[in-house]
Amino acid sequence: MRDIARHAGVSVNTVSRALTGKPDVNAETRARVQDLAKELGYMPNLLARALLRGRSSLIGLVVTDCTNPFYAGLIRAIESSLARLGYGMLLATSNEDTGKEDRALTILQEHRVDGILLTAVDVEAEHVRRLLSGLTPVVLLARRSPVYEGPFVGTDNVAGAEQIMRYLIDQGHRRIAHIGRSDAATSGGERLRGYRSALAKAGIDVDESLIFPTLPSLEGGEAACDWLLGLHPAPTAVFAYNDTQAIGLMQALQQRGRQVPRDYSVAGFDDIQVSHLISPQLTTVAQPVDEIGARGASILIDLLNGQPAPAPMLLQPTLVLRQSTGASHPRTA
Repeated sequence: MRDIARHAGVSVNTVSRALTGKPDVNAETRARVQDLAKELGYMPNLLARALLRGRSSLIGLVVTDCTNPFYAGLIRAIESSLARLGYGMLLATSNEDTGKEDRALTILQEHRVDGILLTAVDVEAEHVRRLLSGLTPVVLLARRSPVYEGPFVGTDNVAGAEQIMRYLIDQGHRRIAHIGRSDAATSGGERLRGYRSALAKAGIDVDESLIFPTLPSLEGGEAACDWLLGLHPAPTAVFAYNDTQAIGLMQALQQRGRQVPRDYSVAGFDDIQVSHLISPQLTTVAQPVDEIGARGASILIDLLNGQPAPAPMLLQPTLVLRQSTGASHPRTA
């Protein structure tokens, strides 16, 4: 800053005020200082500025898997929303590992982020409880404990699962399999609850042998294929925890000479971009991912500005009907 002041023929204080947007610097001086700053490669020390101001204008975001298309969309929505609000973002990925998540949260707090947006691996983990009871404002996204009443934005997973199940039942399906999650993610439990609830409301007994917990991935869907083909009597429809599982299942079924939806109707959850690009296009439940990101970011900034913490916010999903499902028909021998 002293170099810029010497080249511009002004005081260091004027340089500081010009670079931080203070109003009492004339336009010509401001432009000259900013041009010199670019020419000389000036970079402000944001950590030092944060210590002086008590704010960093940085938000930390931790997601479980940045390669998952749902979370990729969530990251994009949050980054765009924060930029409009004048904030930057530091991103970390836990890869569904509670230890890695704990370290990521510690690093973000050490870098003095103003607040944190979090999709937790395990919302009951000790480090998550500690975070929520600390001084850093936090908004949970997508996953929360059923008893948590703090700031949260996510999809009504139970309602979404009931939607897709009601549709399959209305299409005449009575023996419907469910590919779930093999970990403790609350979203998996909620979608399983919606699956069970829809069957009960339709007067259909829940057959536990038709529930297969596995990884929420293409590999998980592929692994479910052998299990599905070994069920007797065979289901006529499958509701998968997410689109990625559903796509993995459909690929494996096609490799084994089965056709979707002729042999099995297959439905997913999320409505990731590739769902309408595959053949057949996937019937699914669309999560309002852009709204989750935008509302989560907005709530966190409101908390930073002293607004009271709102109640948890559940957004409604939308049923998206495509070609991977159809009416049930009697199976031939």
